[in-house]
Amino acid sequence: MKRMPAYFKIDLYQIAGGFGRMAIVLVIMAVAPASVSAQGWQRYYEGERLFGLQLQPDGSLVAAGTIRDTGLPTDGYWLHTDAFGNIISETRFGADSISEQAQCVFSLNSGEWLLCGNSDDEQIFQAALDVQGNVINPPQVFTTGLIYQTADAGQGTWLFCGSRKNLNVSGSSSTLALSGMVDAAGQLVWQRADSIGLSSAAVDVAMGINGNFWLTGHSIDTSGGLHDNAFLLKINANGDLLSTNLWQLPDNEIPEKTALLPGGGLIITGSIKNPANPNLSDDDIWLAATDETGALLWTNSVPLPGFQQAHALTVLPGGDILLAGETRPTLTGSRDAFLARTDAAGNLHWFKTYGGIKGDIFWDIAVLPDGGAALAGQSVSFGDGSLHAWLVRTDSLGNLWTNHVNGQIAQDEVQDCQVSAGENPLAGWLVSAAGNAG
Repeated sequence: MKRMPAYFKIDLYQIAGGFGRMAIVLVIMAVAPASVSAQGWQRYYEGERLFGLQLQPDGSLVAAGTIRDTGLPTDGYWLHTDAFGNIISETRFGADSISEQAQCVFSLNSGEWLLCGNSDDEQIFQAALDVQGNVINPPQVFTTGLIYQTADAGQGTWLFCGSRKNLNVSGSSSTLALSGMVDAAGQLVWQRADSIGLSSAAVDVAMGINGNFWLTGHSIDTSGGLHDNAFLLKINANGDLLSTNLWQLPDNEIPEKTALLPGGGLIITGSIKNPANPNLSDDDIWLAATDETGALLWTNSVPLPGFQQAHALTVLPGGDILLAGETRPTLTGSRDAFLARTDAAGNLHWFKTYGGIKGDIFWDIAVLPDGGAALAGQSVSFGDGSLHAWLVRTDSLGNLWTNHVNGQIAQDEVQDCQVSAGENPLAGWLVSAAGNAG
């Protein structure tokens, strides 16, 4: 973005040692329109990855992922920050002898936290933390398979989806679409494994209306060679299958995230492969919409150079769609994280990338009250160059900028635009600013 000069009238209010006020005029370089009121920042943390993100009513953020010490298996990781990314508390949990990966996090009415994820040998676990992040119940395995996403089903129960090896097909890598419900004590209420095509996986679960929920996934068939198809299952609260929608579209579509629309329909995002050149460099962002019955209304793609994959999706109040994930414009380049906004039909408004010269990915997104976005993921571009958990906050246009004044405040008595001898910092003062770009 072009940097433009902005002129601000600065009022200084003393909050310690009495009350006073002085007015000065500063000229600064603003990197976002003055009409956009938000604070942007990015922080990296001790953990390796952040997969799940929750925005709290007080503006703080809670995330779940992984953390690792050199030479040891990964542990589950829980992070709680304030609205500016400063750590309130963080917790690691798990056994030293196996790996744990926390995929999802959500809160109970009691204020406690449930985290679920995968451990070694395709075991799915649940762990419980108190309000401060102390471990109440360590990871408890309740079924086998791989978990991808969860949804809060209310009253302390939650839904999960993923995949499980198909033991009926000997010596193959075939999988079944796995789903189920778990109570707050970590007990399995029900589960099901559906066979769709040669191999299938359920990648997201979303609560619907009337207590039903939607299971989104992809399957592989052999028509004209191996081909990926998207599917949508409707399941009731007892685990009974109500309907199946299998979309045998001409291209290879791999859904990844689903959002419920006000009328009961769905928006689905993921990636689409070019069948003429089905390598990673040709993946584009794929979007689809359904009605309340799960019938497909439309599909769209966002054609951009190189490889793009959407991992997160949210629908804004006006109907526009926010997408987040990873992009690699060229085969030889590293991955960058991206945030994109489309209209309600999936037509691109803007597409912005984040990170540095190494691999960076966004895995989850939360919309903030002012229209900005909070994003959770992983980065190798910051700190010591190793893999780090990563949080990013943008304004409503996807900009990473801040209207915070960092540093010390001093009155420029000689008006030479620097702190000169004898111009001591002013202790206990706050700054407010108002002005227009121009």
